[in-house]
Amino acid sequence: MIKIKLKEAKAPKSSIWKMVPIGKAATPSGKAGRLSQKEQYAVVHVPSGMQIPTAYYKSTKNDVKALIQFLDGQVWPDISSAEPSEDTVNSIHDIIIDSEFARPSMKYTKVSLNEGLEGFSLPPLLNTTILEAVTINAKAQEVFGRFVRDWLLNWGSNNLTELTKYINFGVDDTKMYFRHIFLRFYKNNGGDPKELISKKDYYAFTPRAWSDRLGDINMTGLIPKKMDQWRKRFTMDLDPGKGNNIDREIYEKTMDQFIDLRGYMQDQARLWYGIVGNTDPISSIDSKGNNYSSKWSKMRKVLKSVRKYLSKRDMPDMIYDEIERRYNQFLLRSYQIMSRNRTVSKLRKFLNEDGNNWVDIEKILKDPGKYRDSWDGIGDFLKKAKYRHAYDTMCTDLSDGELAPKGKPCVIKKYNDGFFWFSRGGRSCEIFGEEGRNCGGGQYTLIDLQQKITRGDQSKRSWFIGLDFDVDGGILYQILGFGNSFPMEKYWPYIKDFIDTYNVQDIDQEVFNYLAQNSKVSKEEIMNFIMSVGTDTIKRKWIARSEEDKQARDDIVDDIMARQLAEVRGRLQKNLALKSPVEIDQKKTHALNQWYNNKRSKIK
Repeated sequence: MIKIKLKEAKAPKSSIWKMVPIGKAATPSGKAGRLSQKEQYAVVHVPSGMQIPTAYYKSTKNDVKALIQFLDGQVWPDISSAEPSEDTVNSIHDIIIDSEFARPSMKYTKVSLNEGLEGFSLPPLLNTTILEAVTINAKAQEVFGRFVRDWLLNWGSNNLTELTKYINFGVDDTKMYFRHIFLRFYKNNGGDPKELISKKDYYAFTPRAWSDRLGDINMTGLIPKKMDQWRKRFTMDLDPGKGNNIDREIYEKTMDQFIDLRGYMQDQARLWYGIVGNTDPISSIDSKGNNYSSKWSKMRKVLKSVRKYLSKRDMPDMIYDEIERRYNQFLLRSYQIMSRNRTVSKLRKFLNEDGNNWVDIEKILKDPGKYRDSWDGIGDFLKKAKYRHAYDTMCTDLSDGELAPKGKPCVIKKYNDGFFWFSRGGRSCEIFGEEGRNCGGGQYTLIDLQQKITRGDQSKRSWFIGLDFDVDGGILYQILGFGNSFPMEKYWPYIKDFIDTYNVQDIDQEVFNYLAQNSKVSKEEIMNFIMSVGTDTIKRKWIARSEEDKQARDDIVDDIMARQLAEVRGRLQKNLALKSPVEIDQKKTHALNQWYNNKRSKIK
């Protein structure tokens, strides 16, 4: 009895679900203790673009295919809708969790369709990433999605220009399909692809030769003259219709189609590069100012044109799948780079802190106002946002220290007239610099004197004095007024109170060096200030330094005077030929006089 093994019928391609590549990840290999890099895939609901979050389900190709087959076997009344109901979405989640595909080690949040987010027409991969990044509510997700749409390409342009090579068949990952394309054209034109492949007693090109020869079209740069030379050599070497079964008419038609496809893909690659190659933001499609929002529709148009062109000519699906896979890979890489930016990290954290925090961000995204664009506006807003609650928080309520809780701005002391001392919680603060019109940096802890004036529901803060205080050493290293000026006398009582209250041991002797060197304050004014605000200990130290400086100055003056006297004497001797008086030798004088008299007698 002969046993016949029936080949299982291939499962039809799902129209509801598809798998999308999401990049490589380390997975256990066959060897114990080792990991290998394997491509990971996720599942997308085609009608809506909803993606099962990668935080829950991501796996290799075979696992995802099995999950899609499992989902196709389920029945939901509105599964084909672009907007399935919440019950359907929850049911999808529950069925997966209760099935063999459940992954207990993975955290999973139910997917909820966000109509506002879908309205931005971002790729499904980004929509899922946004849902995972911001979880507090749908409106916050929508605002973050808008931010990603407007600014992702600020980091993604360089990555996405790489896709030009894949569209243009400039890399092996897509150029390898040249032979498949040519054979498909030949078959669709009525020929038998087997006629093109060499075999025993039959002359043609080997599969490797076909790939190499077709790949040489890239060397022509698609310049007509070089293309003609390439085609002529190709046809001459293949010798269709002579000594083989290749139909020359079908071959020539196929060659025309192949060249047309190659030219079309090059045109689309140029369009793509023109879109993503310009890294400057341009006018927004739905808000004031510039951003990158207008580029997404142009990018979609190019990819859609490529997909339709290939599909219409019955090209293998793997060609566009490779382009789409790389597109998603470059997008994910761009998002990861963007996510490492400090402003973006602060934005995600800010949106997830409170359900209403999205309101201010949305306003800036729609109208950046005085800022150049929404990126600058959001960056500045987030810098100041951490102080929103800090002005209502006393340092004594924090466990990290009364004066300088690291990284935690807070109010040190309040006065009845609205003035208060405020700790920035660090040695560097841009806001400190902006409000005080100074460099915004110190060596220790920045502390400033401010005043809060309230009128009705409105309040306004003003900055007056900035300190750089070494809390551990008890030394003040900076005391500056607005714009690096000398502190005005009306604020001296507050400075004195700070020094008395917080046990300041000393004021650094170089505290006003910058002002003194630029003749903005005299030593007498500085000493007057110290005598007014300092404790007895501080005063004694400054008086001792002053006396030491005076003695040092006197010694320097004496030294200078001695040197100057010597220099003056030397110049006089040189210029006037003056000689110092010498002692007269009587014997030498008498002998010289006698010699002179003898000379005179001889002359006479």
